[in-house]
Amino acid sequence: MFGRVIDAETSRPLRGAFVLAVRQRLPDGTRIAERQDSRPPAATRTDADGRFSLGELDPGEYAVIVRRSGYVQQQLGQASPSTPARQLVVGPGAVAGPLEFGLVRSAVISGRVLDANGYPADRVTVRAEQLRSVDGVSRLQAGSQATTNDLGEFRVFGLAPGRYVVSAIPPQASAPRATFAETPERELVPTFAPSATALHEAQPIRVGPGDEAEAHIHLVEATVATVAGSVIDSAGKLVTEGFVGLQPREGWRVTQGTSTPVNGNGTFTILGVAPGAYTLTVSPRIDSGTREERATQLARSEVGMLDVDVSGDVRGLILRTQPGTTVQGRLVVEGDASQLRGRDVRVQATSISASRTWNPQARAQVRPDLTFELVGVRGPSVLRIGNGPAGWWTRAVRVGGVDATDGHDFGVARTVVDVELVVSTRPSGLRGRVVTSAGGPATDAVVIGFDDDARRWGRPVVANTFMVRPVEDGTWSIDMLRPGSYRLVAVPAATARGDDLGDPDYLRELLPRARVVSVPEGETPEAVIVMEVP
Repeated sequence: MFGRVIDAETSRPLRGAFVLAVRQRLPDGTRIAERQDSRPPAATRTDADGRFSLGELDPGEYAVIVRRSGYVQQQLGQASPSTPARQLVVGPGAVAGPLEFGLVRSAVISGRVLDANGYPADRVTVRAEQLRSVDGVSRLQAGSQATTNDLGEFRVFGLAPGRYVVSAIPPQASAPRATFAETPERELVPTFAPSATALHEAQPIRVGPGDEAEAHIHLVEATVATVAGSVIDSAGKLVTEGFVGLQPREGWRVTQGTSTPVNGNGTFTILGVAPGAYTLTVSPRIDSGTREERATQLARSEVGMLDVDVSGDVRGLILRTQPGTTVQGRLVVEGDASQLRGRDVRVQATSISASRTWNPQARAQVRPDLTFELVGVRGPSVLRIGNGPAGWWTRAVRVGGVDATDGHDFGVARTVVDVELVVSTRPSGLRGRVVTSAGGPATDAVVIGFDDDARRWGRPVVANTFMVRPVEDGTWSIDMLRPGSYRLVAVPAATARGDDLGDPDYLRELLPRARVVSVPEGETPEAVIVMEVP
């Protein structure tokens, strides 16, 4: 394969960019993750003209990744980190190219941190965490961080375009702690820009390609507290292993909350907690095994959660764990079920709870008689078939004869029977074409599709949102799509906000420019969508 790497804004060739080709599938379609590749990824750097070439590649399907200092990492087919990538299929003796990558400049957030008295605060860790929609839930994901100098100044760089929450963590309060013998009565606490201790009061900052935004933070001094208690399982016994986590109850979910081990006597202590509303969670300790084995252990383990309001020390808490619910059911196949023979077909339960409970995904293998038993389902969840024959999809879910396609509250520590997954063998899809206002193919565009029913927006699993990048002639396709009515809109690739597809406000913003298209069951309408972009 060969190609060129340029600056997306100026078209200037980029020298020294690192190009990596990672084989994802073998020619027979087998995933490399299932059968470890015998050869390492192919890699090279671009020359003075931004050009690269990689040879002696084994046949298969590749992910092609480009990195360079000062720019956002990009995969083949992406116009920005939040737009879809595409895989490159390389056959025996084939030459793939020319491939062109237009890298987007990374953004910077800089500013100053002042202490409670208005003086510059040095040696403060400043984090910029990206606000992204994952499974319909807004979450903070780790971005970049920096440390303030003697003037309280910081500069966080290497940021991809998006929305960020900026926080400052003083040296003595890098996080609520579980190791100090005593808790100071008052201290500087982690503070979100501009000057908030509660996550839901933080003011996100949006940055675009190459932007340099400012964020100034005034640290808050507060009386910190100790949160302590014991962990007890469903049998009333002390839990002596595991982890207790603490995260804000309001605002966005965080991926790096505070966590402390459970002591050997079943107790836990977290020190230095700022005033606020939190959720405590307890999860098991699982150190070994394959990914599948760890997932099974997680599903069969007991977990727990407890809301706690902190305005002073909170001691003597009892954090109880409970097992998940066992769900017993069967597949109802509308069509030829013989295709399931010899396949490792799974049923999976995905949480749609808006709470902050620690909730692993539960999976179960479908038996030869089409029955299944899911262990460890917790709370409101959606059931779907996985790893089925190409084109098969879950038409309906029924619990006790009642429709539960969009979710059902399975609770905890129960056994739910008489569950049916109705599976259709008639795949549906959608194809179209994007043109410019002049009538030519618009390859520098992204097609966004979302359910015509606004009640489904922002709901994980059932939202039916998608984003696809046209190929060179402006055509695009979605091979597997649930039948129904959709809204479609084309936007310039550089402005597409893939991280916000789960945000109803973003979909409302797109609505005036979107057109309605119907996708019948078992059909793939072709060239029915022609949209103009500037």
